[in-house]
Amino acid sequence: MKHNSFNDYAASINAAIEEYTTNKQECFFNPISYILSLKAKRVRSSLFLFSCDLFNLKNKSLIYGALAIEFFHNFTLIHDDIMDSAPLRRGEKTLHKKWSVSTAILAGDTLMVEAYIMLNKLSKIRGFNDAFNLFNKTAILVCKGQQMDLNFERKKDITLENYLKMIKYKTAVLLGCSLKMAGCFSSNIKDMELLYKVGVNMGLAFQLQDDLLDIYSEKSGKKIGGDVLLNKKTLPYFIARQEASRQQKKDLMSIYGSKKHTNKVAETLALFNLLDVKEKGGQFVALYFKKAFDCLEKVAAPKSKKANLIEYLNFLANRSY
Repeated sequence: MKHNSFNDYAASINAAIEEYTTNKQECFFNPISYILSLKAKRVRSSLFLFSCDLFNLKNKSLIYGALAIEFFHNFTLIHDDIMDSAPLRRGEKTLHKKWSVSTAILAGDTLMVEAYIMLNKLSKIRGFNDAFNLFNKTAILVCKGQQMDLNFERKKDITLENYLKMIKYKTAVLLGCSLKMAGCFSSNIKDMELLYKVGVNMGLAFQLQDDLLDIYSEKSGKKIGGDVLLNKKTLPYFIARQEASRQQKKDLMSIYGSKKHTNKVAETLALFNLLDVKEKGGQFVALYFKKAFDCLEKVAAPKSKKANLIEYLNFLANRSY
């Protein structure tokens, strides 16, 4: 039996989003339609649909669970972009740049409400309460992670351990939720906990990979070195600090401690290259992808049913944008 590919899942989600936006013709919904129309991989919502297939869930209304996850994710992107003053999202203007900060806030708030409207469409399926509680717990952790991220911009004594906890909350738990939530509707406790770990480790690897791509990729659709310009201490920073000599540490702190440093990104990249940050960071990313693969191996399902996620993890592990 041929199982759906992640391209198939993304196509189903895009079709459902198109149907949603087609029915929202008021001007009020234009910013929401805009953010949802931007080119996206639909990673989190596709993971949910994959997990539905893995647990042999056939209810067609489960697409609303995927939309709930996708809408919540986009809500976080809108608000994150405002807080980061980001000019671009997926290569296009962010909502607050295209419209205004106030409009973007309202669009994000509305998407959050719409996420719950979508999730509530599953309320008659057995296991809904567990799924609803998981979604709520995840939403709070994601917001907590964002607050930690903001706090870290003003602190100088952040450790790699602190940073990993922050990105676990801000990014990884939503991927864990995406894989686990379908299990709530199947009551397969052992496998849904393993899948949660797959998602969390995948999310950690994904974010750490993004940290590297922020300064090493010109294909990300984001401003090169955006984290450096915002003085955000991410994986490259922690590796550099660990590998640097005393003078190099002083240089690193000087660059990150200044908002008006001339040629900030270029000087940071030069220092990172001296310290072999790209290769060492890649090894760190590979470690978390391995943890995800190891947990997936333990999931009690035929390898043929797990093949699409294995292939997808390999794709993500080798992405350059």
